[in-house]
This record gives sequence, structure tokens and C-alpha cells, in this order.
Amino acid sequence: QLTAIAQPDIAVVTNIYPAHLEGFGSIEAITKEKASIAEGLKAEGKLLICGDFPDLADRCDALGREFTTFGRGPNCDIRATDPVSTGPEGTLTIDDTVVSVPLPGGGNLDNTLAAWAVCREFGVPIADFASAVKTANPIGMRLDIQKAGPLTIINDCYNANPASMANALDCLSQIAASGPSSPNDPNRPSRSVLICGSMGELGDESGPLHVQLGQKAANCGVKLILAAGPFAANVAEGANKNDENRPQTHVFENTDQLCDNLQRFVRPDDIILVKGSRTAGLEQAVDRLAGLFG
Repeated sequence: QLTAIAQPDIAVVTNIYPAHLEGFGSIEAITKEKASIAEGLKAEGKLLICGDFPDLADRCDALGREFTTFGRGPNCDIRATDPVSTGPEGTLTIDDTVVSVPLPGGGNLDNTLAAWAVCREFGVPIADFASAVKTANPIGMRLDIQKAGPLTIINDCYNANPASMANALDCLSQIAASGPSSPNDPNRPSRSVLICGSMGELGDESGPLHVQLGQKAANCGVKLILAAGPFAANVAEGANKNDENRPQTHVFENTDQLCDNLQRFVRPDDIILVKGSRTAGLEQAVDRLAGLFG
């Protein structure tokens, strides 16, 4: 209905991941709904989709509509190669041009390629595109790297789903790997910390997906997890499955309770990812951390 109202000249589908499962029920239903963006396109309109999701391409094929694919895979029409994310920034190569992306996380490299796919349709030269991308600024509460005294905070608390959680944890791991050592002990690297709220609207998959979140955090080298909300115990359960790199975990009933206990667990040299669904309101935790060490 929305795409029919807008009648866009260009429609873009960036990815397919488990989100809003409570409403859609399955990945297949999400794929079908996202592909329906093509139904309101003008007759001469362009459909651009990420070719790294074969089921999405199959669904668009079934619509009988021509489309162009972008992605990292070798069969994509528009391809990025050599993607490298160092945490706060990254690079990727498009049409033999190295594009520097001043935004954190691997997900923003994929977003950059999607943006290029659109600009290419309008005839923008790749050199002009690469120059413009250098001026991009982060958006508040979306992998927004902040300093509060000696503390590094990755404020990504606008929303959360399994894919964005994984992307943010990878970003945390990259920043920690290249980050400073403890100011009190040069031989000790700064500690990776996850402050997380529950991921909403995942339906029957909520429990297992939060267990996977805990496992992912442990695998990314997180040393301390402070989890709040109805599925916090599932996050701790997943983290505790990692016998070799088991993080310290603490579970709280809600965000207020978590915030009231931050001073007990957080150290001034920590690198902290704060992330949860909008209902968790974890910007409260960011404010508290800034108050403790700012």
C-alpha cells in the first residue's frame, strides 16, 4: 500500500534478517513483504536489491520484474570488494575505486554500497560519490561512538534485532582490538562490555535468539554483560555456554534496575556497547555512564 502511494522511481531492498517475527511469523514472510515494494514502482522504475540473499532474488524473479543486484557476492551486478572495517571507520572498493567510509561497523559498508547503487542510476561518477561519502556523519544512537572521561561508549540503543546486534558486537570487538590499553596498566587491554536490553517483536524465536546473542557476545571477547528485560536470562544462558571465554554476566529485571547498579560493575577504562530495542530505553544507561565518568 505504501509503495503504491509513493510510486517511487527507485526502490531498494537492503537485506533480509529475522526482525519483527512476532508480526510476520517467518523469514519467508519478511522476504515476501519486502519484495512487494516493487508492486508500486512506476513502469520504468528501477528495483535494486541485495544479491547476497538468494531467496530475495527468487521472490523478485517470481514478480516478473527486472531488477539489479548489489552486494559482496561474485554474481552481483554491482559489487563491493575488499571490505574492511576497523571499528570506527572502514573502506571498500567499488569500480576499482577505494571508498573510505567514516562510519563504524561492517553494516555501514553494505549501506554505502546500497547508496552507490542508487547514485549510479542517476549517473553520479564514482569519484564524486567517494568524495561525498567522506563527509557522512553518524546518526544519534546508531553506533555513535562517544567518550565520557576515560570511558568509551558505543551508543547504539535506538533499536535492536539479531542482525544489528551481531554487527554492533563485531564493531565492539574491532574497536577493542585497536583501542588503548588500560590507563592504570599498560599491559592490560581495555575491557569489552555489553549493556543490552531485550530485542523486541521476535515472537516464538525470542528465547533462542537471545541465547544466540549471549553466545555471540562471548565469541566476540566480551568480558562483562549487563542484561536487562524479559529475555536477559537467555542472554546470560548463551554467554555461559562458552567455557573458554565465559564473560561475567549480571541480569536485571528492567533498565532502571540496571542503571542503579552500573557503578558496581563498570570500570573507567571499559569500552561499552549499549544496545537494545526501543522499548528498553537504554539511553538512560548512556546518560548514567556519562554522569559516572564524564
